[in-house]
Amino acid sequence: MIPALFLGLLLLASPAWATLYYVAATGGNNGNNCIPDSPGTPMQTIAKGVSCLHPGDTLLIRGGTYNESLRSPFTVVFPSGTSWSTPVTIAGYPGETATITQGMTMQDGFDGTPVHYVIFQNLAVQLNTSDPNNCDIGIGVGGTTHHVRFLSMNVTGCTCFQIAQGTSFMEFIDNDVHGARVVKSPDYPVTVGSYGWYINSNNSLLEGNRVYDNVGYGIHMYLSGSTTAVHDNIIRNNIIYGNCYNDGGRNQGLNAVIMTSGANNLFYNNVVYGNECIGSGAAVTIGGTAAGVYNNTITGNGTTNGGAGLEMGAAAVSPVLGNNLVYGNGSPGITDQGASNPNVFNTFLSNPLFVNAAAHNYALQAGSGAIDAGATVAAVPVDILGVTRPQPGGGAYDIGAYEFASGGGPPAPGPQALRWKFDEGAGSTVADATGNGYTGTLTAGPTWGPGRQGSGMVTMNGTTQYVTTASFVWTAGQPVTVLLWRKVTAGGVTGAFGAHSTVVQDRFGAHLPYSDNVCYWDYGDWHTTGRVSVDCTPYLGRWVRFALVSSGTGGTFKGIYANGTLLASAASSGAPTANLTIFDVGRWVNESGTYYDPGSVDDFRLENRAWSAAEILTEYRQVATVRRHRVSMR
Repeated sequence: MIPALFLGLLLLASPAWATLYYVAATGGNNGNNCIPDSPGTPMQTIAKGVSCLHPGDTLLIRGGTYNESLRSPFTVVFPSGTSWSTPVTIAGYPGETATITQGMTMQDGFDGTPVHYVIFQNLAVQLNTSDPNNCDIGIGVGGTTHHVRFLSMNVTGCTCFQIAQGTSFMEFIDNDVHGARVVKSPDYPVTVGSYGWYINSNNSLLEGNRVYDNVGYGIHMYLSGSTTAVHDNIIRNNIIYGNCYNDGGRNQGLNAVIMTSGANNLFYNNVVYGNECIGSGAAVTIGGTAAGVYNNTITGNGTTNGGAGLEMGAAAVSPVLGNNLVYGNGSPGITDQGASNPNVFNTFLSNPLFVNAAAHNYALQAGSGAIDAGATVAAVPVDILGVTRPQPGGGAYDIGAYEFASGGGPPAPGPQALRWKFDEGAGSTVADATGNGYTGTLTAGPTWGPGRQGSGMVTMNGTTQYVTTASFVWTAGQPVTVLLWRKVTAGGVTGAFGAHSTVVQDRFGAHLPYSDNVCYWDYGDWHTTGRVSVDCTPYLGRWVRFALVSSGTGGTFKGIYANGTLLASAASSGAPTANLTIFDVGRWVNESGTYYDPGSVDDFRLENRAWSAAEILTEYRQVATVRRHRVSMR
């Protein structure tokens, strides 16, 4: 029987014949057999697990260290899916860390067939970079490989990702790419390697990544001698910092980012800071033909060596640069090395009044001259956090990666409110940040991990684990707002949170999402005015700030928000008809049964007041800009 934890993973996009396999570093009773849907008899190696897979199948790798070199088609053959509806998925087990120490590569098979429609998710590929004479690529992709997605990976190598010419439609989403070091090669007169990405692909996407502490370039999108390859790529919503420095072994990292080959490449909504590039290199250099560079925040780079924040290379043809915030770099403004026919507009060079630059919060304060100072750019309809541009609607775009949302923060919480921030990072209890004393107790050992916001979060197993408070009292009929960071791979029979109830009229909880990948928010009788729902498929596999609101008995609004944006609402609302006690995160007990949750949760807050749309957007902007910045390895 497939555990409820992963039932939704199969329902997301898999055909009827899709199968779930397991690998564990310690092996099992039948460690080398392809036994499906049986976590108690995992295979002993990733290579063996991969050999069992067919289109639509998933391999889940339990936490541990795997000293395997996964070099396709030599030591392993990665199978392919047939479409994004039936991919092959190779993923770390939720809440655990599976570490591959010898790297992995993929290219066309011996019969010339390319790898395609494969998802790699939640895996750590960590090579030893301490010996420059014996260091390799973390993940390499070559041949005509296409439609491969890397999601929520943690990658370190002497080059983290090396993506060769001929590859296409690659996706790199929500990864940590860091720690690339130099390699001493007898084939070259200089040290090589040390890139976060060395990418020569076409029609590919780099989105929402954290790129840091790489000795050379953080992102190197360039193919020597070619003006046509490396085209139609998008680099957006990334945080790029602490790259291109001299570690004593390499003195050539001139840029944190270069995007200087091909045509129609886009670079927007990125935050680039603290890159002390060697010599006077710019943090970001643009070239190629018709590159688009929009709404980036580029600040605090080259302060030691005098480098510029943003540069147009001499070979750039018709670049378009708009709405970029370029401030506080070693050399002011945008440097033009002789670009042909550039179009540069609405650049902001003055002090933009960041919220807290010292803490790397580069959102704008009220009164910033960058607010409403931009031009409309159709390619950039939202900001780095997914907030719609412009704010308010009908106004002008802001300059930089963050769109300012007006309105003050919500008032202080009342006595029927709780907030579990999970900043403890360990232990069996979580404090109530409202001061109301509703301490949460971790039951059956939820797994602690690095927080999406702050220093900690918890992941539940979907079968026994949850956080509870038995001292809570919720008054019938009143309005409510629930906010939480949420990350789940796919829908299952989940109960993200809930108050205990025994009749349908008293429901108070949510599936985020259910097994059909629909988010259901129930507050009161879900048969009448107590439910609102929306398809949550676009929000799977990444951190999302959900806000669930109801104006209570006889009210005129209930709604579901994601990342500050209203997804679904109704013009009537209900509420529980009886007072409720006992409130859980990771479990929902109601008249239909007990539902556990397989997801991760951070900064959960609950209040007996219906927040306005402006308050929800403001709160999202406040918490979302507290991005995860890894500690430098230097």
